[in-house]
Amino acid sequence: DATVDEIAKAIAQPIITALSDPASPDRALLRIFDRTLSAPEGELRDWIKGSLARVDAELMSRLGQALPDVSTEELRFRWDCVAGILRG
Repeated sequence: DATVDEIAKAIAQPIITALSDPASPDRALLRIFDRTLSAPEGELRDWIKGSLARVDAELMSRLGQALPDVSTEELRFRWDCVAGILRG
């Protein structure tokens, strides 16, 4: 089972790396995702949202295992805060 630190690193490191390296091809991908998710409804947006929902469910499951004394609502709040910071 992954620790909270390992989960956080797995989530944040690729994003931080992409955003800190102007030549990173992942940087463009993040911009595309961000623009698509803020666009009106459409097939690509729906596909990305569905994919992210599956990843999000797995993340909540892993965090719940790593932090068994923290409620699902609190984990959701914490993740929403982190996601907002990372999207900054």
